[in-house]
Amino acid sequence: MQIDCITSDKWGDQYEHKNKDYAPIEDSYTLGNATANADGTWNLVVTVKAEKYVKQYSVDRDEAHELADKSTEKTVTLVYQNGAWSKPGDTIAFAFDVKCNPKYDLVYHGCGGTTENGKETVSSTFSYFGEATIKNNPFLRDGYVFEGWALTDGGDVVYTGGEDVTFNDVNFPGLSTAKKAELYAVWALDKQGAIDPDTGEETGDGIADYRQVFVRYKSADATLGSVAPAYQVVTLDLDENGDPIVVDISLDSVATANEGAEFIYWMQGLENTVSYEASLKDAGPDSEELHPRLYV
Repeated sequence: MQIDCITSDKWGDQYEHKNKDYAPIEDSYTLGNATANADGTWNLVVTVKAEKYVKQYSVDRDEAHELADKSTEKTVTLVYQNGAWSKPGDTIAFAFDVKCNPKYDLVYHGCGGTTENGKETVSSTFSYFGEATIKNNPFLRDGYVFEGWALTDGGDVVYTGGEDVTFNDVNFPGLSTAKKAELYAVWALDKQGAIDPDTGEETGDGIADYRQVFVRYKSADATLGSVAPAYQVVTLDLDENGDPIVVDISLDSVATANEGAEFIYWMQGLENTVSYEASLKDAGPDSEELHPRLYV
């Protein structure tokens, strides 16, 4: 007896619903009367019901299957000759086709982020080899910006959200074995890029810090008041590897403070500087500070 999962035939070798042969299962068949032939052989009509074999195949493949054949039972005539019963012309006495419609969860991990109601994971369910739409980010994480989804915790971004992909072992390795797929949120630090109008402190602007260069402008003489502009942000393009492309920064050429103060030049720290070639900083809480030289 052989069971063949016809659904998996189109899915390739990675999907493990292979054909499987079974010895007769008790109470799955009935035998007719054996009849003698003139040549000394015997005929025996055997009727096999598919139900028990389909159930056992579902257990063996750890996936629910149903009969795809129109008939729930099949009959064959076996011939006894040379000391054994056989089906003339075929080594397989019976074969039933079955089909399956496996559905698996695609689980999204917040990796430090949570939904508005505090969940650390969310999930969707898709049919195997069906079309899965990747979720847009449902998680929030203070001080970070979402960059995309990785196949492993801490891995590289594979999806950014909104993609339609085939839900199979090729795009989600191990899916049919694990009975689920998992995606992990990839976050980047976002603590700079804007000034909080209430506190005057730096805050995130929705763009990853590693993609930006920050310049904070202050007065070298506090008695002259605050400086405008107070902050400058340069957002960098990414190369084909996803790394920021470092560029030179053009500083604002004019600063203003209290009435009667005139801008002379910028200083970095306590040393004069009239030009500043920016290099990409490691993401962190500190910005480069430039102090204008002002006089009355």
